[in-house]
Amino acid sequence: MAPTKRRDPQPEADSFVYCKGCEIRLHEFLSLTDNPEQLDQFLINHKVIPGIKYCSICSNRMRLALRDGNPTFVCQRIIYIKNPNKKKVRKICTKSVSQNRGTIFENSNLKSGPRSTICKLIAFWVMVPPPRIDFLCLELKMSRKTCLDWCSCLRQVCDFANQTGEKLGGVGKFVEVDKLKLKRKKECNLKSSWILGGIEQGSKNLFLTPVKTFDKNTLIKVIKEYVLPGTTIITYRLESLGCLENEGYFHVTVNNKKHFVDRVTGAHTQTIVRLWREVQSKLPKYGSRKENLSSHLAEFIFKHLHSNHLTRIHDMFTAIACAYNSINVEESNGLGHTGSSGISSGDNKPPTADIGIGTDSGISTANNETPPFLL
Repeated sequence: MAPTKRRDPQPEADSFVYCKGCEIRLHEFLSLTDNPEQLDQFLINHKVIPGIKYCSICSNRMRLALRDGNPTFVCQRIIYIKNPNKKKVRKICTKSVSQNRGTIFENSNLKSGPRSTICKLIAFWVMVPPPRIDFLCLELKMSRKTCLDWCSCLRQVCDFANQTGEKLGGVGKFVEVDKLKLKRKKECNLKSSWILGGIEQGSKNLFLTPVKTFDKNTLIKVIKEYVLPGTTIITYRLESLGCLENEGYFHVTVNNKKHFVDRVTGAHTQTIVRLWREVQSKLPKYGSRKENLSSHLAEFIFKHLHSNHLTRIHDMFTAIACAYNSINVEESNGLGHTGSSGISSGDNKPPTADIGIGTDSGISTANNETPPFLL
């Protein structure tokens, strides 16, 4: 009898130590992407890719192996099946599932290593402010349309992460609300775009949403969506919000032409004025479509909430894991998930560029690269 080959034990599910918060600099992460084993461990620790998987046929724990250069979970368990003569027949389960299935790496087919290339793109995207498309194309040797598709995907992830369901303010808290008109050149598609925003004093909590009109009904609807009743709302001469007290809010106005801080109430709008300066400086100034304004605002909000550069890479990969894991959980229950962020989850596909949030470009197959959202 030939001796059986000993298999190295693989860690159980409880032995994976998932990351609860790490600090990593950009150059450190780029060095990590050059080591496939360390990169895979980083992605497993942040729940971006699964470390283990069980067979859906025989419930056996599957083994991770390489098939055509792609990491794949395979099941080789010996099972017995009854044939038409009710005799047990010995068979081997051949179920296999790609490790990338249901993750942000699914359907990616870049030649120079999909995981390392995509992870570098994610790190550059979350750390480098726009404009950065030309930089990404040269640094990663990717086509412009492919880079635009991936950037659109990451903005959808940011929008998903921002949908926490928590509202601003509350009893005894102050929220500054104001409007901003984006000033662009005539040839830019973002001309005459208006934003209504609010930020809670003493915290980073904020909301930014594009609006077409500033009539009473629109403003009240936005305030109710993002701000809790009982909040004191401070505005700079927004006449349309004069009826807020009838909706359960306290309303205070400030006239900045006379004074920046009200001498009687101490109210001011300096926090949101500073916020508008950041929005104007960090939003793309050229080459963006008007329908992409919401997604660019989602990126700004995410980076504003995660302003610590040492933890921003961790926060971004955690957001990616949460977005795709929530999709997979609902699909496992037979549900299609389409949250308020507009991320659609048909057939375990990554968020598509033409659902919910506008895309910068169409699907590209230039340079034999499979786009990240190939359906």
